[in-house]
Amino acid sequence: MENSIVVIRSGVKRITLQRVICSKIAWRGEVTLEEIHVLFQNQLWLEQKCQTDGQFEKKFGRSLEDLSVFLKQANLSRGLTEGAVGLLGVKLKTLTDFILPSRNLGQMELLIGKSFYTRPYKESGIPTKQLPPKKVIGRGYRDHGTARNSAVDGSPKWQEVASHVTSIERRLHELREKLLEEKQSVHTRLRFMGEILELRQKLERIRSSGTNSKDAKETKR
Repeated sequence: MENSIVVIRSGVKRITLQRVICSKIAWRGEVTLEEIHVLFQNQLWLEQKCQTDGQFEKKFGRSLEDLSVFLKQANLSRGLTEGAVGLLGVKLKTLTDFILPSRNLGQMELLIGKSFYTRPYKESGIPTKQLPPKKVIGRGYRDHGTARNSAVDGSPKWQEVASHVTSIERRLHELREKLLEEKQSVHTRLRFMGEILELRQKLERIRSSGTNSKDAKETKR
C-alpha cells in the first residue's frame, strides 16, 4: 500500500460507498488503510457534487458536512490504532440519517471490495503543463476597489477577502499537485486530503458570508 494509490472505479455509486464504509467503522470498529483512503478521497468528490447538485445537497449536505469535521478530527498520525478508529466510530454513530442499519451491513459490505482497486504510483507524475491553471480573482467588481466605511461597516475590504481567497485557492492547487505528482506514504496523502477538506470549508464560509452580506444590502434598499 505504501507504493500504491487507491482508485475508485467508474460507475460506482459514491454516496453509497461512503455510507457503507462509515457504517462499517461505526458498527464494527473495523477499517483498512485502503478504505480510509477511499473515505477521504470520496469525501472530496461528494462535497464537490453538493456544490453542483441542489437535490443531492439537500439530501446529504448536512451529513457530509458533519462527516468532514469528523474526518479532520480523526488522529491517524500513528496509524489505524484501536483508539483512533473507535473514537471515529463513536462519532459516526451520531450520523443516524447517513449510516446504514447494522442488520443491513453484511450484505452491503460486499460493495466495498468491488468499488476500488490499487495501482502503483507513476514515478514520473503528471507534467505541470497538463495540470489545470491556477485560479485567480478577476476584477468584475463594480466598485473597482472602493473601500468600505470602516466606521459603519466593520467587515473587511473586498481586496482583503479576495487576497485571502486567492491564497487558499493557491494552497489547494499546490496540494492537488502533490497528490498527483509526489510519491508519499498513505498517511501523508491522508494529511493532504484532510487539509484540502479544511481549506474548502473555509472557502465555503467566505462565499456564504459574502452572499449573506449582499442579501442584507438588497433588503435595506
